[in-house]
Amino acid sequence: MPPLRKRTCLMALLALLVVPTLSGCGNSEPTLAVAVAKSGVLGPLTDQLKQEDDEAEAKELREHAPQTREEHQEAREHEEQAAIETAPEPEGEGEG
Repeated sequence: MPPLRKRTCLMALLALLVVPTLSGCGNSEPTLAVAVAKSGVLGPLTDQLKQEDDEAEAKELREHAPQTREEHQEAREHEEQAAIETAPEPEGEGEG
């Protein structure tokens, strides 16, 4: 293959890879996987998996839910403490 043809093919291939990315068409979604999932071929399978996952999550939440009044109180205090720890600290007014 002549060097000019090799260079032209390489530039064309590079352009095919770069142009969609720069134009916004090459987003981070795995397009083939998204297309297959939305095509309806795997629809029943994905629906079943989602349902099983939701059921497992609900079962786990029921198993770990507080049962007694004391457990409810402890859970509430723990949630309040976590909210306080994750809240942004206000800036000091007199600092300088």
